[in-house]
Amino acid sequence: MRRTLNHWLAVLFVVFCISGQAWAAVELPLWAGQTAKIGQVTIENNAISLIVTFQLDVPGWLLGETHVYAGIVPPSKSAPGQFPYKDPVPDSPQLHVYTIPLSDFGGATPLYIAAHADVQNGTVPGVPCPPLPVSCWVQVACPGPLGMPSYFDLLFSQAGLLDGLHDGWCLDTELPIGPHNYLTYLYCSYDPAAAALVDDPENLPNLNFLANKFQEYLDQGYAWQSIQRAIWHLLDDNPTEPDPYLAGEDPAQVFEILGDALDNGDNFIPGPGQLIVILLDPVGQINHPLYGTRRQPMMITLPARFGEETAWALGCNGVPFWEFRTGWGGYIRYNVQP
Repeated sequence: MRRTLNHWLAVLFVVFCISGQAWAAVELPLWAGQTAKIGQVTIENNAISLIVTFQLDVPGWLLGETHVYAGIVPPSKSAPGQFPYKDPVPDSPQLHVYTIPLSDFGGATPLYIAAHADVQNGTVPGVPCPPLPVSCWVQVACPGPLGMPSYFDLLFSQAGLLDGLHDGWCLDTELPIGPHNYLTYLYCSYDPAAAALVDDPENLPNLNFLANKFQEYLDQGYAWQSIQRAIWHLLDDNPTEPDPYLAGEDPAQVFEILGDALDNGDNFIPGPGQLIVILLDPVGQINHPLYGTRRQPMMITLPARFGEETAWALGCNGVPFWEFRTGWGGYIRYNVQP
């Protein structure tokens, strides 16, 4: 069997499975856009029916049309619109249940099952937030010479397709952070919960405007240190704090960058082809204050995402799982219980 990214995603996501349910009731993680675990799909049966339940458990995500393949032979391709069982309207925005007669399969076992859903991230209506993992690990390095020059180089792990190096920026001059690997929570900058991370959250739209001009400023010869100082002026109550890494800043550049963001960034929302700011919360200072001393919030940028996301149930916990030959997602083999 081929070992592609989807196979290894399924292997890595085993932690999210429920043990002891390999056959009687199989619970599979439901992943949106290959980056965000947003719920689970449970497969079980009684004497007369196969029962497939979609359940979202991450706030803000909404179910749309759902599709189930169930048959005595594997599905030939990743084409959820052609699956034999589909419903355009869920039972609720977070829950949908299929009850499929076992007589459809003539009493055969095992069955091959694939579960797909169209989902939307409704945390911030009208804002193109990409699907995000709730948390991941982030290794911090400062300064950030790799990729685009920036304050941090941030290495993501256990973040699905976000794994890898990201250019990062500091959002608070007074909170500490070191060259360590942090459990980090991720927030779209337009999510109301993100406001707790910065001193001046009313300027987060202006930050998004500025983030879409980072590369333009760098191409024009502006120092990355000037960009960092302008970020602090937008969001931090103590923006003039001396910093040894900012020796190359130019006050005239800072003034120009800041003025551009304040004059033109009010109510800014990224459009197609633009970037959106993602706020990083090391050691979970918003929702998990018991994890320890508050650490410095950071930011990265990701491409804005529009429209629906596709979500697939992936295999785990020893359940036989096969990926599709094209696209992502796959199907499992399920033994019908007598």
